[in-house]
Amino acid sequence: MNIEELKKLASQDDVNAQFDLAVHYLQNERNEEEFDKWIRQAAVNGHLRAQEVVEKMEAGPTPEDNANVLEMVENNAKKGDLNAQFNLGLYYEFGTLGEINLEKAVYWYKQAIANGLTGNDLVMAKNSIAENS
Repeated sequence: MNIEELKKLASQDDVNAQFDLAVHYLQNERNEEEFDKWIRQAAVNGHLRAQEVVEKMEAGPTPEDNANVLEMVENNAKKGDLNAQFNLGLYYEFGTLGEINLEKAVYWYKQAIANGLTGNDLVMAKNSIAENS
């Protein structure tokens, strides 16, 4: 299903489409505002997984959540996903998910650059490599 069809179904209160659209905005477009809008709409309309996600969002992350996110992102990064590689660089540089490891941050930034990182993310990654190598 393409994104336009998904948007149409979501706007017609299809809870599964709302959930899928929320996931799309988070994973593919990194648009947290649209993610929040659609995940909450799916939750209000009774989507159980969306309700769990909203509940966790409001409670805040646990160390176990952080470990699960880190594992998922690392798996995607190892498969060549440049967004995941860049995000791992951020996570390790700033300790977003717990551990600050500048060596790993530089490694993942370099992987993302090798896979075609562009724009402001490229500038940030290069600056971090220069500062932390």
